[in-house]
Amino acid sequence: MKKIALSSLLMISLILAGCSFNKTIQNWDTAHIVFTGTFNNKAIFETRDISVVAGSGDVITGIDTALIGMKEWESKTLTITPDIGYGKAYKTSNIQKVSKLIFDKMQIATANSWVISLGGLLWVVKWTETDPSGTALVLFDMNPPQTRQPMTYTVLVKEIK
Repeated sequence: MKKIALSSLLMISLILAGCSFNKTIQNWDTAHIVFTGTFNNKAIFETRDISVVAGSGDVITGIDTALIGMKEWESKTLTITPDIGYGKAYKTSNIQKVSKLIFDKMQIATANSWVISLGGLLWVVKWTETDPSGTALVLFDMNPPQTRQPMTYTVLVKEIK
């Protein structure tokens, strides 16, 4: 009887040791994850259900780094700053001078800038100068909002392969 109980206990231990819920993600492991990115105003800008190779750059640095050490069905909420998010995609060439006449019907949010919504995304418009003809120009930053503000991501590990 003791042999059966001992062998059963050994078998259960071996099965549990092989189960992936004990495993944590390491560099180069493939993980199936679901994540949602939101801005500070809770607006969702991204939702993905994908498989990634941890540490390979398949996702932004902030998520890639946070995956290391996570387990199956573990969830984390992350604050991703532009430097570990999409900040590298910020291009000064995406900042254009545009006639203020285009924006006349908008309300000024602060003395020096507006935030407008176009296509569900937030864009920044700043006063700049007056051209030689006397037309007021504004600086219109067409970089995606993810490149210039912190974001919140909720990440769930569904499976470690």
